[in-house]
Amino acid sequence: MGFLLHTSSDHFLFISCCSSDRTPSEIERFSCERFSCDRFSCDRFSSERFSCERFSCDRFSCERFSCERFSCERFSCERFSCERFSCERFSCERFSCERFSCERFSCERFSCEGFSCERFSCERFSCERFSCERFSCERFSCDRFSCERFSCERFSCERFSCVRFSCDRFSCERFSCERFSCERFSCVRFSCDRFSCERFSCVRFSCDRFSCERFSCVRFSCERFSCERFSCERFSCERFSC
Repeated sequence: MGFLLHTSSDHFLFISCCSSDRTPSEIERFSCERFSCDRFSCDRFSSERFSCERFSCDRFSCERFSCERFSCERFSCERFSCERFSCERFSCERFSCERFSCERFSCERFSCEGFSCERFSCERFSCERFSCERFSCERFSCDRFSCERFSCERFSCERFSCVRFSCDRFSCERFSCERFSCERFSCVRFSCDRFSCERFSCVRFSCDRFSCERFSCVRFSCERFSCERFSCERFSCERFSC
Protein backbone atom coordinates (compact mmCIF):
# COMPACT_ATOMS: atom_id res chain seq x y z
CA MET A 1 0.00 0.00 0.00
CA GLY A 2 0.98 3.61 -0.31
CA PHE A 3 -0.08 7.14 -1.14
CA LEU A 4 0.83 10.05 -3.37
CA LEU A 5 2.41 13.13 -1.87
CA HIS A 6 1.72 16.28 -3.89
CA THR A 7 5.03 18.11 -3.98
CA SER A 8 4.11 20.68 -6.62
CA SER A 9 1.44 21.62 -9.12
CA ASP A 10 2.61 18.93 -11.49
CA HIS A 11 4.42 16.39 -9.39
CA PHE A 12 3.57 13.65 -6.98
CA LEU A 13 5.69 11.39 -4.86
CA PHE A 14 4.56 7.84 -4.24
CA ILE A 15 4.98 6.73 -0.66
CA SER A 16 4.80 3.02 0.04
CA CYS A 17 3.88 2.12 3.58
CA CYS A 18 5.73 -0.28 5.77
CA SER A 19 6.27 -1.01 9.42
CA SER A 20 8.33 1.23 11.65
CA ASP A 21 9.69 1.31 15.16
CA ARG A 22 9.18 4.99 15.96
CA THR A 23 9.03 5.99 19.60
CA PRO A 24 5.78 7.21 21.22
CA SER A 25 7.19 10.71 21.40
CA GLU A 26 7.74 10.66 17.65
CA ILE A 27 4.27 9.35 17.01
CA GLU A 28 2.83 12.28 18.93
CA ARG A 29 4.65 14.66 16.64
CA PHE A 30 2.98 13.43 13.49
CA SER A 31 -0.64 12.47 13.96
CA CYS A 32 -3.76 14.06 12.56
CA GLU A 33 -6.98 13.40 10.75
CA ARG A 34 -5.39 13.37 7.34
CA PHE A 35 -2.25 11.43 8.15
CA SER A 36 -2.96 9.12 11.05
CA CYS A 37 -0.84 6.17 12.14
CA ASP A 38 -3.32 3.64 10.92
CA ARG A 39 -3.35 5.23 7.49
CA PHE A 40 0.34 5.75 6.82
CA SER A 41 3.34 3.91 8.21
CA CYS A 42 6.82 3.55 6.76
CA ASP A 43 10.47 4.18 7.38
CA ARG A 44 10.79 6.98 4.89
CA PHE A 45 9.53 9.82 7.00
CA SER A 46 10.95 10.51 10.41
CA SER A 47 9.37 12.92 12.85
CA GLU A 48 12.71 14.63 13.20
CA ARG A 49 12.66 15.66 9.56
CA PHE A 50 9.10 16.85 9.44
CA SER A 51 8.60 19.53 12.03
CA CYS A 52 7.70 22.67 10.13
CA GLU A 53 4.52 24.49 9.22
CA ARG A 54 3.44 22.07 6.54
CA PHE A 55 4.52 18.88 8.23
CA SER A 56 3.76 19.48 11.86
CA CYS A 57 3.11 16.97 14.63
CA ASP A 58 -0.63 17.22 14.45
CA ARG A 59 -0.66 16.49 10.73
CA PHE A 60 1.70 13.58 10.32
CA SER A 61 2.38 10.52 12.41
CA CYS A 62 5.87 9.33 13.26
CA GLU A 63 5.40 5.87 11.88
CA ARG A 64 4.69 7.17 8.42
CA PHE A 65 7.56 9.56 7.91
CA SER A 66 10.93 8.17 8.91
CA CYS A 67 13.21 7.34 6.02
CA GLU A 68 16.16 8.58 4.05
CA ARG A 69 13.94 10.00 1.39
CA PHE A 70 13.35 13.37 2.98
CA SER A 71 16.10 15.19 4.80
CA CYS A 72 16.46 18.85 5.70
CA GLU A 73 19.56 19.05 3.63
CA ARG A 74 17.69 18.51 0.39
CA PHE A 75 15.06 21.21 0.57
CA SER A 76 15.95 24.87 0.98
CA CYS A 77 13.53 27.23 -0.73
CA GLU A 78 10.25 29.04 -0.24
CA ARG A 79 8.17 25.94 -0.67
CA PHE A 80 10.61 23.26 0.41
CA SER A 81 12.73 24.60 3.20
CA CYS A 82 15.24 22.59 5.20
CA GLU A 83 12.94 22.65 8.18
CA ARG A 84 10.30 20.84 6.20
CA PHE A 85 12.21 18.35 4.10
CA SER A 86 15.46 16.52 4.63
CA CYS A 87 17.03 13.46 3.02
CA GLU A 88 19.51 12.17 0.54
CA ARG A 89 17.03 12.12 -2.26
CA PHE A 90 16.22 15.80 -2.01
CA SER A 91 19.46 17.64 -1.56
CA CYS A 92 19.87 21.39 -1.74
CA GLU A 93 21.35 20.84 -5.15
CA ARG A 94 17.94 19.85 -6.49
CA PHE A 95 15.59 22.06 -4.52
CA SER A 96 16.75 25.52 -3.57
CA CYS A 97 15.11 28.83 -2.71
CA GLU A 98 13.17 30.72 -5.37
CA ARG A 99 11.28 27.52 -5.97
CA PHE A 100 13.26 25.20 -8.16
CA SER A 101 16.52 26.44 -9.51
CA CYS A 102 18.56 24.68 -12.13
CA GLU A 103 20.99 23.55 -9.49
CA ARG A 104 18.22 21.68 -7.73
CA PHE A 105 16.90 19.78 -10.70
CA SER A 106 19.80 18.18 -12.44
CA CYS A 107 19.24 14.47 -11.91
CA GLU A 108 17.68 11.67 -13.90
CA ARG A 109 14.18 12.77 -13.01
CA PHE A 110 14.55 16.50 -13.49
CA SER A 111 17.19 17.54 -15.96
CA CYS A 112 17.56 20.86 -17.73
CA GLU A 113 16.71 19.10 -20.96
CA GLY A 114 13.30 18.14 -19.62
CA PHE A 115 11.76 21.52 -18.99
CA SER A 116 12.01 24.69 -21.03
CA CYS A 117 9.21 27.27 -20.94
CA GLU A 118 7.79 30.17 -19.03
CA ARG A 119 6.70 27.96 -16.19
CA PHE A 120 9.39 25.31 -16.34
CA SER A 121 12.56 26.81 -17.64
CA CYS A 122 15.84 24.93 -17.84
CA GLU A 123 16.90 26.88 -14.81
CA ARG A 124 14.23 25.13 -12.79
CA PHE A 125 13.72 21.75 -14.44
CA SER A 126 15.89 19.50 -16.52
CA CYS A 127 15.82 15.80 -17.36
CA GLU A 128 14.99 12.93 -19.68
CA ARG A 129 11.54 12.63 -18.18
CA PHE A 130 10.11 15.58 -20.02
CA SER A 131 10.69 15.97 -23.71
CA CYS A 132 9.41 18.71 -26.00
CA GLU A 133 7.80 16.14 -28.22
CA ARG A 134 5.23 15.24 -25.62
CA PHE A 135 4.01 18.71 -24.82
CA SER A 136 2.74 20.63 -27.81
CA CYS A 137 -0.62 22.20 -27.01
CA GLU A 138 -1.94 25.39 -25.51
CA ARG A 139 -1.29 24.32 -21.95
CA PHE A 140 1.78 22.18 -22.51
CA SER A 141 3.74 23.51 -25.41
CA CYS A 142 7.13 22.31 -26.58
CA ASP A 143 8.83 25.29 -25.08
CA ARG A 144 7.43 24.37 -21.68
CA PHE A 145 7.76 20.60 -21.44
CA SER A 146 9.83 17.86 -22.98
CA CYS A 147 10.28 14.26 -21.85
CA GLU A 148 9.57 10.57 -22.11
CA ARG A 149 6.87 10.66 -19.49
CA PHE A 150 4.57 12.76 -21.58
CA SER A 151 4.61 11.13 -24.97
CA CYS A 152 1.95 11.38 -27.66
CA GLU A 153 0.94 7.84 -26.87
CA ARG A 154 -0.20 8.88 -23.44
CA PHE A 155 -1.63 12.27 -24.25
CA SER A 156 -3.38 13.16 -27.47
CA CYS A 157 -6.56 15.09 -28.36
CA GLU A 158 -7.82 18.35 -29.71
CA ARG A 159 -7.45 20.07 -26.40
CA PHE A 160 -4.42 18.08 -25.31
CA SER A 161 -2.36 17.15 -28.31
CA CYS A 162 0.47 14.82 -27.36
CA VAL A 163 0.35 16.43 -24.03
CA ARG A 164 -1.79 15.60 -21.09
CA PHE A 165 -4.46 13.24 -22.28
CA SER A 166 -3.73 10.51 -24.75
CA CYS A 167 -5.82 7.71 -26.23
CA ASP A 168 -4.63 4.96 -23.94
CA ARG A 169 -5.57 7.03 -20.90
CA PHE A 170 -8.89 8.49 -21.89
CA SER A 171 -11.63 6.99 -24.01
CA CYS A 172 -13.99 8.99 -26.20
CA GLU A 173 -17.04 7.23 -24.89
CA ARG A 174 -16.47 8.52 -21.40
CA PHE A 175 -16.36 12.23 -22.07
CA SER A 176 -18.82 13.91 -24.38
CA CYS A 177 -19.76 17.36 -23.17
CA GLU A 178 -18.56 20.92 -23.42
CA ARG A 179 -15.78 20.26 -20.98
CA PHE A 180 -14.94 16.72 -22.01
CA SER A 181 -15.46 15.88 -25.63
CA CYS A 182 -15.11 12.42 -27.13
CA GLU A 183 -12.28 13.56 -29.30
CA ARG A 184 -10.22 14.60 -26.33
CA PHE A 185 -10.38 11.63 -24.01
CA SER A 186 -9.71 7.94 -24.55
CA CYS A 187 -7.81 5.87 -22.03
CA VAL A 188 -7.58 3.22 -19.35
CA ARG A 189 -8.11 5.51 -16.41
CA PHE A 190 -11.36 6.83 -17.79
CA SER A 191 -12.70 3.76 -19.50
CA CYS A 192 -16.20 3.35 -20.86
CA ASP A 193 -17.27 1.28 -17.90
CA ARG A 194 -16.25 4.04 -15.51
CA PHE A 195 -16.99 7.20 -17.42
CA SER A 196 -19.23 6.59 -20.37
CA CYS A 197 -20.75 9.18 -22.63
CA GLU A 198 -24.01 8.62 -20.87
CA ARG A 199 -22.51 9.68 -17.58
CA PHE A 200 -20.74 12.78 -18.73
CA SER A 201 -23.22 14.65 -20.82
CA CYS A 202 -22.95 18.34 -21.63
CA VAL A 203 -24.89 18.92 -18.45
CA ARG A 204 -21.66 17.82 -16.81
CA PHE A 205 -22.18 14.44 -15.26
CA SER A 206 -24.65 11.70 -16.12
CA CYS A 207 -24.72 7.94 -15.53
CA ASP A 208 -25.40 5.05 -13.20
CA ARG A 209 -22.59 6.10 -10.88
CA PHE A 210 -24.43 9.03 -9.38
CA SER A 211 -28.10 9.35 -8.65
CA CYS A 212 -30.14 12.53 -8.89
CA GLU A 213 -31.61 11.98 -5.45
CA ARG A 214 -28.31 12.69 -3.77
CA PHE A 215 -27.22 15.65 -5.81
CA SER A 216 -30.10 18.08 -5.93
CA CYS A 217 -29.14 20.78 -3.47
CA VAL A 218 -27.52 24.14 -3.75
CA ARG A 219 -24.11 22.74 -4.56
CA PHE A 220 -25.27 19.79 -6.61
CA SER A 221 -28.47 20.79 -8.32
CA CYS A 222 -30.33 18.82 -10.95
CA GLU A 223 -29.35 21.38 -13.50
CA ARG A 224 -25.73 20.48 -12.96
CA PHE A 225 -26.10 16.76 -12.39
CA SER A 226 -28.50 14.28 -13.87
CA CYS A 227 -30.34 11.62 -11.89
CA GLU A 228 -28.58 8.79 -13.60
CA ARG A 229 -25.17 10.08 -12.67
CA PHE A 230 -25.19 9.89 -8.91
CA SER A 231 -26.32 6.66 -7.32
CA CYS A 232 -26.84 6.12 -3.60
CA GLU A 233 -24.10 3.52 -3.60
CA ARG A 234 -21.44 6.17 -3.48
CA PHE A 235 -23.31 9.29 -2.45
CA SER A 236 -26.13 8.95 0.04
CA CYS A 237 -29.07 11.31 0.23
CA GLU A 238 -28.14 12.17 3.79
CA ARG A 239 -24.96 13.81 2.63
CA PHE A 240 -26.35 15.51 -0.44
CA SER A 241 -29.98 16.35 0.10
CA CYS A 242 -32.16 19.16 -1.19
